[in-house]
Amino acid sequence: MKKTAILSALILCFIFYNSVSAAEAAKVVIVDIQRCMVESNEGKRVSESLKQEILAMQQRYVNAQKELAELQKEIEKQSLMLSTEAKASKQSEYNKKSRELTYLAEDLEDEQQTAQQNATQKILKEIYAIIDSMGKQQSYDLVLEKSSAGIIFASGALDITDQVIKEINKVKP
Repeated sequence: MKKTAILSALILCFIFYNSVSAAEAAKVVIVDIQRCMVESNEGKRVSESLKQEILAMQQRYVNAQKELAELQKEIEKQSLMLSTEAKASKQSEYNKKSRELTYLAEDLEDEQQTAQQNATQKILKEIYAIIDSMGKQQSYDLVLEKSSAGIIFASGALDITDQVIKEINKVKP
């Protein structure tokens, strides 16, 4: 019984020693993906393109609003001169355009969210590919994302965000 206990203790010590040695040798680094997206040239381009797309969507909405306001003014101006049927027709047209404006707002909101998601996915895919390539070249054992990994503090020596940004800018000048 004593031999088994001693043998078990030796095996546990050996396993513990090997896992401590392996942990010490592991190359762990941290990357701030959000910062890569904001500071890289490609991230800035994607962000600017997205802004332009959103501005175009907003302009479509503003134009539709103006059209609806003009129709309202027209109805108000001609209110006394129009027959009951004509008033009803104009009011019906106004109600229809008002509903269309509501649907346009919803559609544009959906388009905006989709465009944002697509832009984010595009840049993330490129960033992840570069990090993967750097990880293989530098023989990293583990790459953690700074914000989502729940890291409160890490040595600046572990942070490779600047290197990743430089690499992105090299690949996508």
